[in-house]
Amino acid sequence: MGRKYLIFILLLFLGLNVNNQAYSDSPSISNNTISAYVNYNNCIKNYKIDEESLYYLTLSAISNAKYKILEIQTRSGYILFSAYGREFLAQVVKVTTNLSELKITPQNNSYLFDYNLIYRIFNDINLNLSP
Repeated sequence: MGRKYLIFILLLFLGLNVNNQAYSDSPSISNNTISAYVNYNNCIKNYKIDEESLYYLTLSAISNAKYKILEIQTRSGYILFSAYGREFLAQVVKVTTNLSELKITPQNNSYLFDYNLIYRIFNDINLNLSP
C-alpha cells in the first residue's frame, strides 16, 4: 500500500509541474532578457500612404504578430492591444493627403520594453508597402 501511495504522490507532483506554466496571450519572451529603454521617437513612423490604408495595415500587422487586440476604433484611428502582459496603443494620424503617422506607445507610459515588440509591426507594414 505504501508503494502505491508513493507512486500516486510522484505522479501528482509531476502533473503539477507540467501544468504550472503561466498563460500568455502572446508568444513568450525569455524572462532572462533585460528590457532596454525605448526612445519615444522610435515609437513613431511616417508612411507615404493615406491614414485609412495605414490603419488597416497596422491592424493586420498586429494580428500577424499574434498580439491580442483589445479594442479598435476606426473613426478615431486607434488600436488597443496587449503583448507580453502589457497594453499598447497604436494611433494612426493624418499628416497630409498622402502622408500618415503611426505612433505605438505603452499604456502605462513605461518605455522599458523590448523594441522588437513594435519593430515587428513597423517591419510588417514596410514589407506590405514594398513593391
